[in-house]
Amino acid sequence: MGRPYHLKRVFSLGALFAMVALTSAAQQPDDLQNQVEQLRQQYEQTTREMQQRISVLEKQIQEQKASSERAKQGAVSSVELAAEQAAQKALLESRIK
Repeated sequence: MGRPYHLKRVFSLGALFAMVALTSAAQQPDDLQNQVEQLRQQYEQTTREMQQRISVLEKQIQEQKASSERAKQGAVSSVELAAEQAAQKALLESRIK
């Protein structure tokens, strides 16, 4: 009774291990597929966030350039106004003499 029972037990354990291995192997592609899908979602989310950040920075650059250009124009206008006033003053002074 010892040997046949022992062999039966070994075969049962072998079959059990084979089923576990097959089940494990069947789950691995699903797990891998889930990991791939999660990575895709993370990639898409990160890409959207980066695109938004780039857009914000590009808008800030445009605003800074426009502001700088307005300041330059204002400075030129101020210089032109001061020069014109100085010329008028000089003209008036020359007429008085």
